[in-house]
Amino acid sequence: MTIRLVLGAACALAMALRALGDTPLEPTPWVAASANQEAFFKMVPGKYHFEKHRLITDREPFGVAYRLAPDGTFVALWRCKGWYAPSGALSDDSDYLVVTGPWASDVENHTDLAVAFYKRGKVIKSHQVKDLIKDPTKLEYSVSHYFWRPAKQTSPTGILAHDQDLFELVMIDKTDYLFYLKSGEIAGFRRDEGAMTRDEYAAEIHRDTEKRGTDLYEPSAFKRDFDSAFEVTDISASRGGPSGVDFYGESWSANLTPKKALSHPTRIEIALPILDGKVEVSVTSAQILGTFEKFLKHPYVQREYLAKGLLGIRMRITGHRLHWNTAELRGLLKKSTGKDYPDSDLASWAHFLIDRTGSIDEFDLSENGELLLFEDRSQKPLAPVMFDSKGERIPNSPK
Repeated sequence: MTIRLVLGAACALAMALRALGDTPLEPTPWVAASANQEAFFKMVPGKYHFEKHRLITDREPFGVAYRLAPDGTFVALWRCKGWYAPSGALSDDSDYLVVTGPWASDVENHTDLAVAFYKRGKVIKSHQVKDLIKDPTKLEYSVSHYFWRPAKQTSPTGILAHDQDLFELVMIDKTDYLFYLKSGEIAGFRRDEGAMTRDEYAAEIHRDTEKRGTDLYEPSAFKRDFDSAFEVTDISASRGGPSGVDFYGESWSANLTPKKALSHPTRIEIALPILDGKVEVSVTSAQILGTFEKFLKHPYVQREYLAKGLLGIRMRITGHRLHWNTAELRGLLKKSTGKDYPDSDLASWAHFLIDRTGSIDEFDLSENGELLLFEDRSQKPLAPVMFDSKGERIPNSPK
């Protein structure tokens, strides 16, 4: 298969794979400017549709190189069509374009395009992944494709800023290639010891967040309280808050396992905001454990879950309140009871998850024992439902 056909099939392949869970990103237009900012290249993906199981091309993918004229207008220099690439680099003289290959899907033979060199839209030289990878064991695989470029590298891929005659490309096995821009031939290679696979990069991030989380926890004001009541594990500190919590910015998180023996396996997942370099928390271990025990003793939980067996119970809190997502809780209460709950009434509600075989049930428990079940599985469509402290359905809850 020629380089033109390989790249031209990229958009069609994306369409064909879109129904799968492990699919490429949809091709989008992009622009690459030359280092001297005097020229740029735009790439536009094709448009396609299926008609009676046949792929119909509405518009071929194409690219155009432009130079910026003295009057500020764009002057078209050369064009190409029939192929699409996800990224590229343009030389200062605007004659040479280097593109990297699309979705790598030949997991057996690795014949996918790695890099191709063009002069004014005409291919000069191309290299397949199998020709450049020196240690194939470093390739990382997903369900439908594989990664041959590192998740992190020391030098950026592209035309060298200090030498416009060379293009640099780092492989996932740390091989750092230099190519002659005007011929596409390999000029030489070296090692990029800073290059990392996705697994290696994820491990580095985990080490960094774990260390930062521990460094924040050790001098914290709540460490003694938490250590006396819990086994504190999986400590981390990240630049952003977990999804759904009611604060923004940096967050500290951990898993808390009660040292006190409870009637069923339990775990507390906690996320706390980091403000001015300190972890902010206002709930105590006594509040957490007391609320957990209240949940375990609730008649509905006893009757419908504990008596029938379960895998485990989790509590999710954000530090200054015992639940996770205030906006979600407010909406569910409104839907269940028809009432608007002010923040002052919501602050003491606590969030729980019960893990069962093949499913997870979610609850919120109020200070006075009201229990909100996120989805009443007896209802079609599913709806939140409320129970009182005795385990009876609250009258104005959906029936």
